[in-house]
Amino acid sequence: MMLFFISPTRCQLPTRRTLLLPVLLGLGVATAVPAFAQREVRRLSAVSVTAGISSTASYYQGTYGRFLSDPVRFEVSGAVEQGPRTDSRAGEDQSSFRGYELGIGVAPRLLRLGEILYLRLPFQVRTRYERLPPTGPAREDGFSVGPSLGLSAEVYLHDRVSVTGEARQGWYPVGSPQNSTPRYVGGGLTLYLGQ
Repeated sequence: MMLFFISPTRCQLPTRRTLLLPVLLGLGVATAVPAFAQREVRRLSAVSVTAGISSTASYYQGTYGRFLSDPVRFEVSGAVEQGPRTDSRAGEDQSSFRGYELGIGVAPRLLRLGEILYLRLPFQVRTRYERLPPTGPAREDGFSVGPSLGLSAEVYLHDRVSVTGEARQGWYPVGSPQNSTPRYVGGGLTLYLGQ
């Protein structure tokens, strides 16, 4: 690339407009992607990473999704939750707990605003294992299963990248020693693969 354009009369610096295309190409923004490409295509895969807070602690989640049809995405997710123990059996004890979750479900599209914003209604069946520190002679660990329902929003920055926000409510009717109705609110990044 030439930094200076030589003219017979004088040497001049390139204008901003002349430098814009090489800069955008260097950043990867002006790549050869079709404008307004479909965001929901059958067999398109997505990987997302989310971090946030739950009703009792902080959590980190990774999700793999694949579109089954244009508006419906199949999802498999795994999460780690860690924070202070807050159940009634612990009393004033603020020892920490750690929870591991695995979920499988679908996320149908609820609303679409242009090609930028997509709202989804994810429904998953989640299994949870909680590892609690001992409060007495025995360790309290727990395993539970239950449904989770939420609302997620995706704002596309590019055809392959979106910023994701989610809010969901879980319900573990049997066996959760920490919290049987956890709430989660978080945000993250989603990358779309393939096609």
